[in-house]
Amino acid sequence: MLLDPIRTGDRRAFAAAIVGFTVATLYQYHGPGVGVAAVLYLAIPLAAGWAILRAPPHRLGISLGDWRFGLPVSLAACVAVVPILWLSSRNLRGLYPYVPPHLFLVYYFSLEFLWRGYFQIGLGDRIGALDALMIQVGAACLVHWGKPEMETLASLVSGTLFGLLAWRTRSILWPTLIHWWIGVFNQYLCAA
Repeated sequence: MLLDPIRTGDRRAFAAAIVGFTVATLYQYHGPGVGVAAVLYLAIPLAAGWAILRAPPHRLGISLGDWRFGLPVSLAACVAVVPILWLSSRNLRGLYPYVPPHLFLVYYFSLEFLWRGYFQIGLGDRIGALDALMIQVGAACLVHWGKPEMETLASLVSGTLFGLLAWRTRSILWPTLIHWWIGVFNQYLCAA
């Protein structure tokens, strides 16, 4: 009786979620760092996606997807966040070290793969888009605990929007582009 939910539920989705939560937890203890993120947020979930979910990389969002939708939405979002970042950057000065833009890209690609590729698209195909959205937004918010309050609250909104964009386009590239722009531009503003 205790194990009935495991017997009747989607065991592959459960195992995949445990792997995802484990790597996110390990990053909290062994990060930060681009190399650590590439292994924990990208390499391990990529292997688990293949082994557990039986999903090759393109089925986990590593593709252009619907670029005709993703590109203009991403560019518009990058423009739309400029005033928000400009207003909020005053509260973030001195909190984060400088990261070269190319390393930021590796970091955000890895991070977006875990949250939007592995959790949102990978699990969404098995348990439904809304349930997967709820899981990845909640988990992504948890990893923001300890950061400035507005950044943590913003992760709920951005995680939802990034998840919807990844699901609609079937690609993590478009949320990665927006997230990378936010990180690089915010870093520029905080240093100014």
